[in-house]
Amino acid sequence: DFRTTGKTIEFEFKTCDVRNYDADIINCYSGDIGFKMTAQMAMLKSEQSEISTQYKEDEHIRVSFVVEKRTANRLLLIYLNGIMCGAAQYPADDDFSQANPVEISIGSNDCTIDLYNIRVYNNDLTRYQIVDNWIADTQNVVLRAERYARNNVFDAYGNIVIENLPKNLPYMILKGDSLPQYKGNKLTIDGKFVDPVNSDKSFEFTGAQIDVQGTSSSGYARKNYKLKLKNGLIQNGIVKNAYQMRDDSIAANVFCFKADVASSEGCNNVELVKQYN
Repeated sequence: DFRTTGKTIEFEFKTCDVRNYDADIINCYSGDIGFKMTAQMAMLKSEQSEISTQYKEDEHIRVSFVVEKRTANRLLLIYLNGIMCGAAQYPADDDFSQANPVEISIGSNDCTIDLYNIRVYNNDLTRYQIVDNWIADTQNVVLRAERYARNNVFDAYGNIVIENLPKNLPYMILKGDSLPQYKGNKLTIDGKFVDPVNSDKSFEFTGAQIDVQGTSSSGYARKNYKLKLKNGLIQNGIVKNAYQMRDDSIAANVFCFKADVASSEGCNNVELVKQYN
């Protein structure tokens, strides 16, 4: 039971020639506790908690399970290629130990697995360390350099360094004492939007009102925000009352920043946009 020290388990692999998508290709499961992976899914389960994610066959992927120590936030985390894809909090009295411990078994008659890397730590790695491992284990030297450059955007304290962002990436800076924490928690902020490629689309604003948007999603850790440009904006040195996002858009002074995955009616806001694009 690794609640005292934390735990990190990482596998880098590829599945192909799948005849049974439910067949276990990597397994360390006993008494309904442990972890296992199939051609399309990875799952970690304790006595009271469970976390899983999906992927697809014929792709080189890296799956990372992280269990925080109970003196931290007691989080179960799962990453795909260094990107967090799931999180859950386990109870303080949970248990990850198996009554009859088993070793890690690899392989299946119903699926081919190419296994590139295994890492197991008696510690809970940070999200920065997970990304660093993903980069460091990249076998193609050119690709490793590209991944390093793309992810080298933080300083020693975890703050984003704007100068290190991709040169074609638009970004927005919000300046205020804090962001709203619940619907109706209306705050006043300043800020600016910068588009490095289309500089004429950049603008600055002061005295804007920001609030949490959405009811069912307002309790999520990553929230939606509604921004009202009550004092207008300055674009290309010109004071305007509203902002036109695209040439064929209607200018507006209220914008919503969507970050949640699902809304109350069951629509996948962000995920559907990704599919559409």
